[in-house]
Formats: sequence, C-alpha cells, structure tokens
Amino acid sequence: MRIAVVGAGPAGFYATQSLLKRFPDCTVDLIERLPVPFGLVRYGVAPDHPATKKVINTFSAFVNSNRSRINFYGNVAVGDDQPLKPSHLKDFYNLTIYATGAAHPRTLPGVHIPSRFVYGAQDFAFWANGHPDIHSTSAQGKLSERIERDVKGTENVAVIGVGNVAIDIARLLLRPVDDLRSTDISPSVLELLSESPIKSVSLFGRKSPSGAAWTTAALREVVTKIPGIITTCDHGLLRKDMEMSQLSRSKKSMLKVLSEKTVDLNSAELHHHEHQGSRILRLEFLKTPIAFSENVESVNLRLQCSQPAKDMVGEHLNPATKSCEVRDTIESVCGVVFLSLGYVGGQGSGYRVGWANGKGAGIIGDNKWDAETVISSLSIPDTMNAVGISHWLSSTGHRFVSWEGWECIDAVEKKRGSEYGRKDERVKLESVEEMLQVAERQAQNMNGFNQQFRTHCESRS
Repeated sequence: MRIAVVGAGPAGFYATQSLLKRFPDCTVDLIERLPVPFGLVRYGVAPDHPATKKVINTFSAFVNSNRSRINFYGNVAVGDDQPLKPSHLKDFYNLTIYATGAAHPRTLPGVHIPSRFVYGAQDFAFWANGHPDIHSTSAQGKLSERIERDVKGTENVAVIGVGNVAIDIARLLLRPVDDLRSTDISPSVLELLSESPIKSVSLFGRKSPSGAAWTTAALREVVTKIPGIITTCDHGLLRKDMEMSQLSRSKKSMLKVLSEKTVDLNSAELHHHEHQGSRILRLEFLKTPIAFSENVESVNLRLQCSQPAKDMVGEHLNPATKSCEVRDTIESVCGVVFLSLGYVGGQGSGYRVGWANGKGAGIIGDNKWDAETVISSLSIPDTMNAVGISHWLSSTGHRFVSWEGWECIDAVEKKRGSEYGRKDERVKLESVEEMLQVAERQAQNMNGFNQQFRTHCESRS
C-alpha cells in the first residue's frame, strides 16, 4: 500500500507517524513544494526560539529509522495549476493526505491595503527565516528587498494584532542585535537590524487587555527578559479588566504581568524613557484600523478608538448593539505596518490534517493530535499496487530533492553556520536553485560512486 502525504511540515510528519502505525504494510511518500522539509518549524518559528525548532531533530530521526517506508520528494508542487495535479495522485496512490497548511492570512475586511509599507506577519517570519519565497527574485523583485528598504528607513513600526506572532515581530525588531547573532536568522536581516533606527513598535488590538491572544510566557519574555525595552500600556484599561470576575486563571496571570512590568501609557515615566532614547513597545488596546493612506516615505494608519461599555471579558461590548462604543479616531504615522491577524484554515476535498483541516491556528503539538484523529478514522483502502510518483518524475524530467539530497543541503547549511560563527545554528540557503544544485551534486556523486563500485565488481569477476 502506498500513501501520499502532501506537505512536509509538522502536520505532514505527524500524519506520516500515524500512518505507519495504522497501516503496518504501507509506504509513505512525503511530497513537498519546497526543496526542503519541515515547513513552518523551519520558516515560521522565530529565530530566537531555537528550542521550539528542535522538533526537527525528532522528525529527522523518525525518517532515518523508517527509511524503507518513507520517501521524500522535495521541490514537487501539487495543484490544479501545477504539472502534478491532485487527480494524478488518485492514480498513483491508495490514499492521499493533505497537510498543506492554512490557505491564506486573514486581512482587514473593507480596508484598502497599500502596495507599499504594509506586509503580512508571515512575510516577516519568512523574511527573518530566509524563506526562498521572500528572498528569491520574482516578477515584482525580491520581497525581502522591499521589506528591508521600508524597515531600514523607519523609526516607528506598527503591528496589527495582539497574539504571539505579533509579540514575536516586536521582540525581534527591538531586542539587542547581539542576542540574534547565534540564531539561524537570515544574515541579510541580521545586518539590517544591526543598523536599524527603529525606536518604537506599537501593537494595536481591537479588544481590551484581557482579550489579547498572546500567552503569559510570550508576554513575559519580551517585558522582563530583554534589556533596553520599555513596555507601556493604558493602566486605566488594565485596572478595569482586572476587576472583572469572569477572568480565567491564565488571563489573571497575564494581566498581572502587564500591571507589574509595564509603564502607564500616560505617565511621566514613559516620557522620561522616551527622552532617554529607550526603545519602546506600545501595547494599544481598543483600537481598530479603518484606513491607510500612503505617503512617499511612510503610511498613515487611521484607527477607530472604542469606549469600554458593558464589560464582557476582552470585548467590552455594548449589550444593545453587540459592538464597542466608538469614542473617536486617531492617526499613527508608521514606516512599516505588519498585519498579524491569524490565518484562514485550508479547505478542499480529500483527507486533511493540521491547518489544512480548516483550523488555521494552534501550536505545533496540536498537529499531532489532529493527525492521529484523522488517520484513526481512515478505512483500509483498496489494495491495488500503487506506483507512486517516482516514474512520473523521471519521465517528465522534473527536478526533485530526495531525503539524501536534503541531508546534503542540511550539511552545507550547518557548515555555513559554523563558518559564520554560529556554534549550533545554520545559515540557510535562500534560493530554490541553490538548494537544487547542492542536492543534485549529491545525486551525481552517488551515481559516480555506484558506477565505480559496479566497475570494481565486474573487474574482480
């Protein structure tokens, strides 16, 4: 039995683990659009969170201990607009599982987004992590160069959203650059941040402080563990939230950190820190973006400010209108805006796991539970002799990366990291073509070795 798993991120690996247990006689082909595996673990986790990325070691060990049952095909996109279509997979496999992630990021409904200065949170994560979609040249040029141009020229950055990803963006932009030198951050991003003029990052959320989606751990990291950053929020709003009786224990803990570790937005202490040139993280609540206006070197962000009405946890909704009462509007001039509003879960036919299964949210570990749930519900498919895509790849001349090819890329990246002065981290290859060339050299060397071995055996016979 041969099964395809489309997408080699965490959901794809957890699905593969469950499949090998569920069907002891199956072989799984992991099919990935990029030449390299691991998806958002490699490209979505903040570079200064290496412990989270260590799950890559677990996935690698799993593949290496099951090499006879797992094949990796990198640089192979599946889609109706691709040479390899979903309908082909029905002919090549007994089952196909899609682990392709969320469909697209959420945006601001009814708000025109300028072509300059405004980017998605995923753009930021891919930029910092050296993703080839950002760092490779396209018809619009390198997106990385556009981000770098805008970040390099600004002192003030805005992030729309108050979740963990928003906190990640703020932390990376504000923390001392020396803290990042030993991470796997893209060297070009590191160089830019070392010269960055950024003085403040503002996070805007439509809810009150208790409605923030970040975890207490993520908040505590940025407000207590990074020297030189002053975090500020409206303590008046904070006190109102802390008086609510419906708060969960986790929300109370988070609000306590805000109360004890931040400076009041309206205090003289904040003005003192600004005068001293401290880097400021502003946590702005009950503010909703309603318009952008693009200037030559910046963008004006217009925000609707809400007045707390009848208290409901995190919402402050008016019970009659089911909406926040609008107080007024303000404008904020920013050099760059990042939209961190979450993701729309993937949709489509077939078996789907992880964010492709309609959720679009959650931590890495959630993918394991989801994969186990989906795979356990599968019925045993027809036992036709499925052939997989290896013949299709060879007959079409499609360039792909095997697991051995990935291991060669992995070795090159780690060697570059060592040469760059990173003791335990890599410097990623940032172009698809460079990855393919490294993998193909490995394949050529292996073919040469096999030919030499055959010649040696023939000469002795």
